[in-house]
Amino acid sequence: MNLLELDIDQPEFTVIEKLILREMIDKYEQYMRQGRHFEGSGVARAIQITYKRLKGDFEDTQPTHWGSL
Repeated sequence: MNLLELDIDQPEFTVIEKLILREMIDKYEQYMRQGRHFEGSGVARAIQITYKRLKGDFEDTQPTHWGSL
């Protein structure tokens, strides 16, 4: 999922859910501009989980390891 092309204007999303996703994407972009790639990766994963859960198709198949945090 390319976060910069993520379509958050889904009809099933409430205005608040769209606002939350937009703010999370803004934070991701801020971290990436600052070169803070570890923080950006964490926010990116949180966005993916949130988006997929809101869409109703969440399945966590990516295990978290200390090294990937």
